[in-house]
Amino acid sequence: MILILKNSRLFISFFSYRKSAQKLKKMIRHKPVSARERVIRYTEFVIKYGPFDNFNTAGSELNIFQYFLVDVLLMIVPFGLLIISESCITRILFILFGFFENPHSTFFR
Repeated sequence: MILILKNSRLFISFFSYRKSAQKLKKMIRHKPVSARERVIRYTEFVIKYGPFDNFNTAGSELNIFQYFLVDVLLMIVPFGLLIISESCITRILFILFGFFENPHSTFFR
């Protein structure tokens, strides 16, 4: 019975996804301006007016430190290494010297 319910839910969700995909397919086909027309318009614009600086993205002007977020990494990496080394040292101390437990505690016994 449970298997039938799972399969029926899968069947229903499959058809809902299929219906959504078909709707999206129709919307893409009937877009007001196709990709080909857009390329032609931009090409004609560049031929007529030349390169236009407003079409360039700001990301193309970033230097290598800004592009790879080096300043952010220089803050995150040391803290990560500090946390990892602290946990390693703590584990080594626990292995070498045992647990620092209260003699009246029965939690670790």
